[in-house]
Amino acid sequence: VTTGQWHHVALAASSSGVILYVDGEAAGASGRSAISTASNPLRFGMTTNFGGAALNGRVDEVTFFNRALDPSEVASISDDSVTAICRPCAPLPTDALAWWQAEDDATDEISGFDGTLDGDASFVAGKVGNALSFSGAGHVALPKTAAWDFGTSSFSIVAWFASSSVGYRNII
Repeated sequence: VTTGQWHHVALAASSSGVILYVDGEAAGASGRSAISTASNPLRFGMTTNFGGAALNGRVDEVTFFNRALDPSEVASISDDSVTAICRPCAPLPTDALAWWQAEDDATDEISGFDGTLDGDASFVAGKVGNALSFSGAGHVALPKTAAWDFGTSSFSIVAWFASSSVGYRNII
C-alpha cells in the first residue's frame, strides 16, 4: 500500500474463512469466528477493540454485502475505470446491504443505516466525488442493527481508501 494513493480494499468472509483483497488481488486469508456488534459499535475510521491507531486518511464508497463476493466480482469493483467506480454509471452487485457514498454526509443510499460523524471526521475530495476524511481522532458511527451481527454468515465489505500513514495494525 502506497501512502497517499487510493487503494481498493475488500473483505470477503464465508462461513469458513476470510479473504482480504487489496487493489483486486488477494492479499491474505485466515479462518474466522463469529462477528457480532452487540457489545461493540460498528465504525469507519477506528475500532473499539483490537488495538491499532485510528485512521489517518480518507475512505470512499463503503459498501456492505450479504454474501462473500467472489474474486471476479472484487476485481470488477476494484477496476480503476470510470464505470467501475461510478455507481450511478454501473449497478452494484446483487445483495448489496448498505452503501455510503460520502457525498458530504454519511447517508446509507440503500438501507437507511445512516452514520454519524464524530471527532475530526469531515469530507474532502475523494475517489468518486467526495470522501470521508480522518486525521486520527474521529470516526463515523453506524447505528446498532441486527444487520451487522453477521455471526458466521457470509458477508463482504468493500471501500476505496487512501492512508496518510501505513503501519502495523492501521485501521480503515
